[in-house]
Amino acid sequence: MKKSKAFSLFEISIVTVVIAVLMAGVLQSRNIVKKAKLNNARALTVSSPVKSIDDIVAWFEPTLEKSFTKDEGVDGNKISTWYDINPNITTTANNANQSTSINRPTYTESAINGIPAIRFNSSSSNYLLFDGTSLANSPYTVFIVEQRRASNSDNFIIAGSNTPDNTNLTIGYSTDTKLMMAYRNNGYYANISGYSNIIPRIHSVVFNFSARKYYVNGAELTLIPYGAYPSQSSPTQAFDDAALGRITILGTSSYYEGDIGEVIIFKKALTSEERKSVEQYLSKKWNIDLN
Repeated sequence: MKKSKAFSLFEISIVTVVIAVLMAGVLQSRNIVKKAKLNNARALTVSSPVKSIDDIVAWFEPTLEKSFTKDEGVDGNKISTWYDINPNITTTANNANQSTSINRPTYTESAINGIPAIRFNSSSSNYLLFDGTSLANSPYTVFIVEQRRASNSDNFIIAGSNTPDNTNLTIGYSTDTKLMMAYRNNGYYANISGYSNIIPRIHSVVFNFSARKYYVNGAELTLIPYGAYPSQSSPTQAFDDAALGRITILGTSSYYEGDIGEVIIFKKALTSEERKSVEQYLSKKWNIDLN
């Protein structure tokens, strides 16, 4: 019985070259797909209906080059400033900032359905501060695209320094199975399924002095009142130390664990048609189905 011949050095070289070419082709294809998704997201942002709606307080999104400095908008880099892209700025942009390096969240490529997002790590106390004072005693509409990455309680996406009653807008996960929109001791929660895997969501929160409404992926949630002063007609009396990714209650802070893709804040209650148009834009951009 003849022994099989070992591959020659030439044959091994040919196989190595073929494998290298195939791998390069796969990587190139992935890069093409990634770039196409990014370009599509940018085009949807530029043409979105958000620009035609007045009273924008802040608009944070991660795909445009002007959203970050050139060196920070790179996979794995820390974000010190998430720039407000509000097209109707008349004075100063409402940028979200973090001056302390250890508390800075991370720019993450392909985080939410192939689109970049900002990753907040609760163990590193990541958060970004912005100016929320204009929402005091005002109607408002807030849109958030996010995906939590843990079942943490007090996993709030937006909040402030929650000390006096009836102050500081708070939006996010109060427990594993409850979504909350609240001011201190004055709020509502909605029951949701517990965390089992990473699920991206579009949150829409609307207050018009007669009611507070909370939508997830376009579907209205059933809100349950809680606290000493539950009132649908009550605005927040103040919004101090407004932050993405942090809440502070009586001096103790808790931090969000997950990815924030986009935040749009209006100082008015959008009409149903306006809300739906923004949700449709976010749905197309982030590939999240509406209910």
